[in-house]
Amino acid sequence: MNTPIKSRRSFLHHLALPMAAPLLIGCGKKPKVPSVFRWSGIGFGIGMSMEIHGVQHEQGVRLGEFCESRIRAMEDAFSLYQENSELQHLNRERSLTQPSPLFRQLLRLSMELSLRTMGYFQPAIHGAWQWLQAADTKTDLTSAPEWQRLCEASDLRFIECGEDGPIRLLHPLTQISMNAIGQGFLADLVAARLREAGIASAMLHLGESYAIGSHPEGRPWSLAVRGNDESLIDTMDLTNCALAVSANSPERMLIDPVSREIRRNDRVAAVASTEGAAAADAFATAFAACPSDAWQKLTPNLQPDTNSQVRLWEGSQLVYLHG
Repeated sequence: MNTPIKSRRSFLHHLALPMAAPLLIGCGKKPKVPSVFRWSGIGFGIGMSMEIHGVQHEQGVRLGEFCESRIRAMEDAFSLYQENSELQHLNRERSLTQPSPLFRQLLRLSMELSLRTMGYFQPAIHGAWQWLQAADTKTDLTSAPEWQRLCEASDLRFIECGEDGPIRLLHPLTQISMNAIGQGFLADLVAARLREAGIASAMLHLGESYAIGSHPEGRPWSLAVRGNDESLIDTMDLTNCALAVSANSPERMLIDPVSREIRRNDRVAAVASTEGAAAADAFATAFAACPSDAWQKLTPNLQPDTNSQVRLWEGSQLVYLHG
C-alpha cells in the first residue's frame, strides 16, 4: 500500500521572492521578463517542488518530466509503502537476486556514509526503530531481550552488497531503510541533470533542498529552518550547496545506533554540503543521533570546503556551529 506520510524533515521554507521584471523603455520593445519554470508534485508521500531560472518553458517541462521519472524509479526501489518495492522485497525475502543499478548505487553509498559518520548514520537500524515506535516507552526498554537482539542486528556487517551479484541481509532480524537518504539522492540526481542542461540558477525542494548557483538577484538562496513547534529558529544561505535538516519531534524517540541509547528527539541538526544532499542527510542524521562529545569528531569527515555548514539546536538554543 502506498500511503502518503509526513516527511521526517523539519519544514524548510523558501524565503526568496519572485524576481521583479525590469522595465525596458524605448525602441518599441516589450519588457523583458526573466524566464522561470516552476514544477511541483508528490514523491515519497510529501510535496516536492523546483524553481528553475533561465529556462524556456519547453525545456522546463522536460526537466519536470525527468524529475517525475526519477521519483517513480526511486519509489519503486526504496519505498517502505509499496509492497513490491525492491526495499520491501529485500527486507521480506532477505535477498535481491537482480537489484537495479539505482538500488545498488544508493545502498553502497549509504554504507560508505555510515562508515564516514562513525556509524551514527545507520541504514540497518530500521528493525530496532520500528520496535521502538510500538513499545511502551515508560519502561526500561534497553534491558528488554528483544531490543538487545534487534540492536545486534542493526549493523553494516549483516548487509552484503558487492559491485555485482545479489544483495543479501545476513541476519534474520536485520531490516534496512533508505527513505530519507533516498530523498537526498533524488535531489542529487535531479541537480546533476539540471546542470547538464546548462541551468545556472535553481532551487530544488525534493525532500532535501538543493541550491544550484546563486539566486537570480545575485545573492545566495536563503532558507528558513523551523523547530518542532514550526517557529523560525534560523536561516541558512546556500550557493551550489545541498541542505538537510533532521527531524525534531519530542514525542518520538531517537536511537543512538552506536551506544544503543534511547532519548527524546528534541534536537535539530542542519547540515549543508557541496558534496550533495545524500551526504548532507547522512550527516544531519548522525549529528542528531550522536552524543554531543562526538560533534567535533564528525565535522572533519564532511567534505572539506568553505561551504560546508553544521548547526545544531536543542530546543531553540543553538548549541553547535561550524562554517
